[in-house]
Amino acid sequence: MFTRVGRTTTELNLREGPGLNYTILTKLPEGTRLTIQAVEEPWIQVVASNWEGYVHQDYVEFPLTAKTTVAVGVRESPGEQAALVNALFEDTLLLTFQEEDGWLPVIALGQPGYIPTDTLLYPRVAKTTGHVNLRIGSGTEHRILEMLPPETQIHVWREEGEWFYVADTTMSGYLHRDFVGFEDQEKPKDAVVTEHESAVPVDVTLEPADSEKLYPASGAGKTEQQVAGIWNRLGGLLKPLADSLKIDPAVTVAVLAVESGGRGFGSDGRMIIRFENHIFYQRWGKEHEDVYRQHFTFSADKSWTEHQWRPSLDQPWKTFHGNQAAEWEILEFACTLDDTAAKLSISMGGPQIMGFNYASLGYASVQEMFDAFAASERAQVMGLFDFIQGRTTPSRRVAALQALDFTEFAKLYNGPGQAETYGNLIRGCYEAFHKLKA
Repeated sequence: MFTRVGRTTTELNLREGPGLNYTILTKLPEGTRLTIQAVEEPWIQVVASNWEGYVHQDYVEFPLTAKTTVAVGVRESPGEQAALVNALFEDTLLLTFQEEDGWLPVIALGQPGYIPTDTLLYPRVAKTTGHVNLRIGSGTEHRILEMLPPETQIHVWREEGEWFYVADTTMSGYLHRDFVGFEDQEKPKDAVVTEHESAVPVDVTLEPADSEKLYPASGAGKTEQQVAGIWNRLGGLLKPLADSLKIDPAVTVAVLAVESGGRGFGSDGRMIIRFENHIFYQRWGKEHEDVYRQHFTFSADKSWTEHQWRPSLDQPWKTFHGNQAAEWEILEFACTLDDTAAKLSISMGGPQIMGFNYASLGYASVQEMFDAFAASERAQVMGLFDFIQGRTTPSRRVAALQALDFTEFAKLYNGPGQAETYGNLIRGCYEAFHKLKA
């Protein structure tokens, strides 16, 4: 779990060997990204700009691990006007360097760029106190991923009983607390919210009172019929939850309408899902490249597009988005490869919240989130509000909805890629709702 990258803090000599007596191969500009090969203090063996050699550690900055608290765009250089080079979901792990004018240089999904400083959450940094097994779950019954030697630096995100969840950009898992040491020896605080207490009583009904229901006029458009249907089915719970965040209930109806047509479950009774090939690649495929490429594909330029799959090599590639039976078929296949990674890679239910956001919603695992969303539309609605609230105070998503800035909200909810399109769709549903209310 040792961070394997760094960058130069000044123009720096790259030498043939670990000492001042070795030949200078080239000069590396300030800010050059380095891939660390080995450490021979005070020298570091690195690969940089197609060169391999040694640099002095005093002039190398090592990054911190962090994770995004919202969906955020990665810019080519500091500033909102700089070109977008990537789009990150909430809870994406990345590496950060020293702040530059309110922006952080980062390496995210293997690419460098810049993001705003207020979009990140940092873990507690600790070290292992002895040889310890890193496990896939919080208990000795769970599979061992690897054994970590003493003095391994680790990043602790939360505590689950006697276990710590640790993660960086190369590995994640659970360590028993007896083998983790903090400098101050204090109990680590959770880096994420693991439980959300709702102010809404559990006995509030999903449906609103008959007097509060909406009845579109004969010949009303599809959008008006859709938002009325969502409100008449869920408005009893949507209104008090929206009131608790001081947002207009109409905006939550609009979000559900745009994300899934307001449907939490399909005609076959199964939860509405969407399997994202490119996320499954990030979560599993890049470590199992040969197997992944046999069954899944996506666009190299726009990874969220051109998704296809096939269950075996002798079958043709086929699309699946827009067909719930096909979405479930690919999910069930992916679960045979890795159940956790597959469920982290789907958006679930009416709110279409990605599985990798499970901790933000107060779930201990993605399986727990999946089971709750698959069993109950109430859980889906509660999850929508937990996700809108998020973990930051004040919440940027809540602030955007309070200001009726639907484009900003869409950027924070879905990512910046198609924020204006999603924002306009949400506005259209919002206006249709108020037309019916008038």
